[in-house]
Amino acid sequence: AMAALPRLALSAKSIYAPLRIRRLVSIDIARRFLNRGKRSKTNRNFDFFNLKKETTKRLKNFEIKASEVKVVDQTGTMRGVMTLSEAVSLATKDGLQLIQVSNSNPPVCKIMESSTNTYEDSIRETEKKMKSLKILKLKPEIDSHDLSTKLNSASKQLQKCHPVKIVIEKGDSSVFQKRKGEIVTSIYETLVDSSIGYTLEPLKTAKGAGFILLSPYDLKRDSKET
Repeated sequence: AMAALPRLALSAKSIYAPLRIRRLVSIDIARRFLNRGKRSKTNRNFDFFNLKKETTKRLKNFEIKASEVKVVDQTGTMRGVMTLSEAVSLATKDGLQLIQVSNSNPPVCKIMESSTNTYEDSIRETEKKMKSLKILKLKPEIDSHDLSTKLNSASKQLQKCHPVKIVIEKGDSSVFQKRKGEIVTSIYETLVDSSIGYTLEPLKTAKGAGFILLSPYDLKRDSKET
């Protein structure tokens, strides 16, 4: 009977060892799941450039296909129609480039500083400075006090460099469109007109959309284009 004790102890160890292994594996899986959950809280699901119509790659200098172009110089002065060679020479003599900005006939080209950055590039660089996206949902029947509270919360998030997506949920179709327009107008008056939040969409377009995406940084072009 005594000789059987070691075998009994060994068999007990062999039984509980797989349980310990399974427990350790379970803990590891749980830890990975929790860490994955923490990472998923960073919401980068915003794209300001795609709110606007995509533009094709801009042609510059002799990449431009037309033989004649309408030229606007670096001061914004219209220089008229000239051959492509003349326009490129006019631009390069001052260390600048001739950039096609319109597909009209003849195409409009602007003399600009030498740069490989496009408007899309500038938007992407601006987006990199932003933190995680905050989503704010509003019901169409929200009263003025609650709306003011919600917009104050959005203002605080924008000032902390978070982009804010404001979604107006659908309600009773008989009053939805009218109330939606009033809410969008309030959003623009409170956040956009005061330069707390920035958007590429005019008020009229925003009233027909299902949401408003606000940036904590100005997204508009620094220079005017023809």
